[in-house]
Amino acid sequence: MPTTTALFSEYPLTHPIYTIWASNTSLGKTLVSAGLTMSFISPSPSPSSAAPLPKKRFVYLKPVQTGFPDDSDSRFVYRKFSDFFAMSEVVCKTMYGWKEAVSPHLAAAREEAAVEDSEVLDMLKRCLINGLAGKSGASEELEVMCVIETAGGVASPGPSGTLQCDLYRPFRLPAILVGDGRLGGISGTISAYESLKIRGYDVAAVIFEDHSLMNEVPLLSYFRNRVPVLVLPSIPKDTSDDLIAWFDESQTVFSSLKEIMLSNFLERTQRLHDMRKKACDVLWWPFTQHKLVPEEKVTIIDSRCGENFAVHKFQSFDWISQQFDACASWWTQGPDAKLQIELARDMGYTAARYGHVMFPENVYEPALELAEILLEAVGK
Repeated sequence: MPTTTALFSEYPLTHPIYTIWASNTSLGKTLVSAGLTMSFISPSPSPSSAAPLPKKRFVYLKPVQTGFPDDSDSRFVYRKFSDFFAMSEVVCKTMYGWKEAVSPHLAAAREEAAVEDSEVLDMLKRCLINGLAGKSGASEELEVMCVIETAGGVASPGPSGTLQCDLYRPFRLPAILVGDGRLGGISGTISAYESLKIRGYDVAAVIFEDHSLMNEVPLLSYFRNRVPVLVLPSIPKDTSDDLIAWFDESQTVFSSLKEIMLSNFLERTQRLHDMRKKACDVLWWPFTQHKLVPEEKVTIIDSRCGENFAVHKFQSFDWISQQFDACASWWTQGPDAKLQIELARDMGYTAARYGHVMFPENVYEPALELAEILLEAVGK
């Protein structure tokens, strides 16, 4: 993944934006997106019947779609609920599509229609910003939610061949993981979750369809105190009613998922707002005259991708922006986004294998190998 991709990953923090992932293909990502649409745009109970209902906008983005246009996830979501509520607006967009219903990297190669990672991220950034304005471009007060639905599984390739969990990493948007309730789905769901976590994603919830195999029991045990696990009713084989009855039956689950997403968003933004003052109150920084540092000059770092920090800014509204790390420590200067993930994997492996080792009079493989490399190089 080129380091330049991180330059495109700015996005607004004025409303919740989530990425919908899945542990495999054909597990119901689009049904989850549609269910969230229904739950979000449904009128909330008002304490006063005379109180005006808030205007709402749900933005659904599908960056990569194969089997297009016959198979269009964004069209499915739009047709389901776009006309249900007069006070709501549903915006659905497919960014890039290929005709053959195969993996995006294969479809792009066969149809000679390659798309670079930087193009996908730049288009996604523009779609996220445009989603604020919607169809009319008006800036009236709205309740907005946005979801980005990936293609296939967490580690499925994008159009360039880059794994999608790496492709979208510069944004590091919070994740909803659609797990697998089928035989073998427990392992696949946990593996997908760990693939996201090792890359620095925050997973807000795991949701999957019930297949009467009780997959939720071991998954609830594994995810306890980490992430909520939600179970959807089985999807009927008879879809003659266009799944309306199933969506009605699933309404409580989707409402719970929506509330989890809204709550996590509010907690995240509040924490970012509080960090400057708390940092000035409780932190001591080296090389710093603390009385000369005004609170507003403190940089809030949300994450890092390659040589760029994602920092929280407020410019008439909340924003996650990119900032080049020009003062990097000597050992962090240079690793691009791809190497950053390799470092995370190797460090995780080493921590899992050795934990903490006192060095005197002990030897273990990484220390010995590093010493030999140093002696063969600068040690000479």
